[in-house]
Amino acid sequence: MVIGLLTNEYPTEPFFAGGLASYLQRVAEGLAVLGHSVEIFVTAEKSGHYVLPNGVRVNRVAFGDDWSRRSANRALLWRVAGFASCAERGAALRTAVRTRHRERPFDVIQAPDFLAPGLLMAFEGRIPVVTRVSHYAPLWDAGYEREATMARQQLYASERSQLRCSCAVYSPSAFLAGKVEAATGVEVQVIPPPYDTTRTVAIATRGRLPADLEGTPYALFFGTIGLLKGADRIVDVLPAVMKACPDMTFVFAGQISSGRNGRSFSDIVRTDLQEFLPRVRVLPALRHEELWPLVSGSRFVVLPSRFDNLPNACLEAMALSRPIIGTEEASFDELLEHGVSGELVPQGCAQALEEAMVRYWRMPGAELDRVGAAAKQALGRLAPGKVLPPLEALLSRVIEQHRRGRCARHARGALALATQLARLTVKTVAVVGPLLGSQAGDVLG
Repeated sequence: MVIGLLTNEYPTEPFFAGGLASYLQRVAEGLAVLGHSVEIFVTAEKSGHYVLPNGVRVNRVAFGDDWSRRSANRALLWRVAGFASCAERGAALRTAVRTRHRERPFDVIQAPDFLAPGLLMAFEGRIPVVTRVSHYAPLWDAGYEREATMARQQLYASERSQLRCSCAVYSPSAFLAGKVEAATGVEVQVIPPPYDTTRTVAIATRGRLPADLEGTPYALFFGTIGLLKGADRIVDVLPAVMKACPDMTFVFAGQISSGRNGRSFSDIVRTDLQEFLPRVRVLPALRHEELWPLVSGSRFVVLPSRFDNLPNACLEAMALSRPIIGTEEASFDELLEHGVSGELVPQGCAQALEEAMVRYWRMPGAELDRVGAAAKQALGRLAPGKVLPPLEALLSRVIEQHRRGRCARHARGALALATQLARLTVKTVAVVGPLLGSQAGDVLG
């Protein structure tokens, strides 16, 4: 099969730190090893392409957010900003795929639901599109306590329409598959992500810790430092934990998101945990060569997410035999067994999180190693040889169905988005039209 994978991030690109990037790297490498031709299409500042040593070609697709340089009238479309952003991204990727398709035809395109990059291609149906659910925006926004503005609601509609237009939809976790099916009515299959621990262990073994952490025992949170991933929950319990464990150092590592009231977590740590500085460290997002030695050197990892989707942080910690404290009802229980390969605390229970962190810190090293070894063994369920065949079967089935005729899902999805656009356009004309007079038809029509 010739497979195209759409994304806005990839480990070899400047924007490298997201879970989508790590997943795509593993799945692209795994499919290439099985003999498939795999190409990445990633949005970037400048167009170009390069081929990685494993044979995967990365196509960089120029796309920016400076709308003013594209159209002087773009400001008049503020009422449909969410749709416009998705459409522009989708158009840029569609053009790049079309160009490459003329040189080497693709059998299938896989796109994430995040930002709906495959929406236009799914509409057209020229190449079958499979959508992988990497998040569910309304649920994630609730986790971030983000306001559902009109632009965000338009993004929700675009992502739902891509799901409905796609020839097939799958999710890494049963947790998220159930949430999306219930909210959208779209059938979502469950295909876990592949994970081969060999590369992770090798890179972690070769790497070194930051000089100021050498010889210092520490616990770790890594990933997006924000509300969704539960970083605030750690901040809330750290004063009690660090008083109970006076020799503890705690490290946050990752891209920083805003907390409540617009405060960054760097500011929150500096103010709310001032008493415990410098025993609390905040590091930026790190590439694997720096991150994985940091994970490997920790006593344990804390990931108290509100919602999640078999997060890469969990998989990477398991690959490096680190004990994990996660949360119930957030997909961790699909891999971790409470009390055996990790600890799962109830959602929103600060006391349970505090007690688990204190217990793990005081736990003898041999016992921590036993839990970590059980976690790594559990990760064997995601070996490429076990989870890639179901993905191959799904893609092959979609290709065969496409050859026999267009999936009826295309028309249903197109109708849903067209209805949303029509409603918003009527509102836009009603609001902006009187201000523009005769120009309204030219801009909005």
